[in-house]
Amino acid sequence: MSLQVVNTSKRLSSGQGFRAEFGEYSLDAKYTASAPASRTQRVHVMFVIDSSGSMRGEPMAAVMKSVKDIASWLTHQEDSLSLWTFNNKVLNKLKPMGVKKVDMRRLQADVENHVKYTTRLNDALYTVSKAWDASKMPKTATFMVFLTDGGENNSNFKQYQVQKELASMAETFDKLIFLTAGSSANEVAYLKSLYQSVRDKQKCVIKSVDSNRAQNIESLFGFAKQVIEEVIEVKYYHKGKMVGSSKFMGRGGGQQAKLAQAAVNDINTKMKQLNFAIKFQ
Repeated sequence: MSLQVVNTSKRLSSGQGFRAEFGEYSLDAKYTASAPASRTQRVHVMFVIDSSGSMRGEPMAAVMKSVKDIASWLTHQEDSLSLWTFNNKVLNKLKPMGVKKVDMRRLQADVENHVKYTTRLNDALYTVSKAWDASKMPKTATFMVFLTDGGENNSNFKQYQVQKELASMAETFDKLIFLTAGSSANEVAYLKSLYQSVRDKQKCVIKSVDSNRAQNIESLFGFAKQVIEEVIEVKYYHKGKMVGSSKFMGRGGGQQAKLAQAAVNDINTKMKQLNFAIKFQ
């Protein structure tokens, strides 16, 4: 059996893929966001947005543009959104509501009217975790998208209280997506410490950029969108003609690692039939 080495990671990463050729045979594997129309499971996205003074103007406009983008991408008739903002107060700006019923213009005006004061990280995460009621979202893939451009400032709730409530909420979520836009290294480290008590660590992902400029914020939400729903597609070719394909869809379940492993298993099974073995590195 011939051993072929493919220069990629075993799990694959969001947006990445590779092509491998073995004589007359070749394969393409690609890991990208899937079309919402192909999904059958409904999705709820809960946005938790830092509305401290440093987010005023362009940064918050970029946030709301990104929220609208994700909302327009969620086309299942039962997809829904909710939205919280936080500064020195934690405000529920949008209770869970079907995407098609959300008045985005009114929501944006309401959010932008309360951009001031400082960031109380602990209060935000404690409050939204405590308020979450999973029983109202049966058979729904649920995602939290949390954005901050700062760090903890004199919250009423302590670190250990947040860790406990966040760990409890995480049990009923598919993914907790943390985004930081200009937070310091220490602030990011503290944020990570808040979800260390989550039992399944793969439920938590974090992405950081160095400032809260509009393009950076939009890139963060682009990352969140990828996490919410992805697909791996593998196509097999013989003499340039496609002879088979396999598709592994997350259906909004946030199961990237499992999808990638399924694709790897499929590739190895197909290649063994052709008397090839693949090693990933």
